Amino acid sequence: MTESQFTQSIMRKLDKRVYKWKIMNMMQNGVPDCYFSGPAGDLWLEVKYVKLPKRDTTTIYPGLSALQRKWLNDRYKEGRNVALLVGSEAGCWVENCRPFDIPLNRNSFTVTKQQVIQWIETQTLG
Repeated sequence: MTESQFTQSIMRKLDKRVYKWKIMNMMQNGVPDCYFSGPAGDLWLEVKYVKLPKRDTTTIYPGLSALQRKWLNDRYKEGRNVALLVGSEAGCWVENCRPFDIPLNRNSFTVTKQQVIQWIETQTLG
């Protein structure tokens, strides 16, 4: 699965009341991949998809660029609802507090895709 396929697999299953925007901004580097909004609030979400190593102890870095880290951290300081979602074949990891590029390992991916969808809906619909 690619990052784009992973993102679409989540966006397709969201409640229809959630406004969804898959951002492709060629003019402003660092802007997150997705924006969601609803009556309860909005969410800026950077999405990464990683191939997991065989060893549980191998460190995995999501691969945020310096501009992505800066954008997320700057918006976080402004009080915006921003998050990083990292998907894999084994599950997901999602975090909406800093730091955004922390090291993970194979055991970090404990959230299901359905739980991610429910979390986004809670953030936006309440």
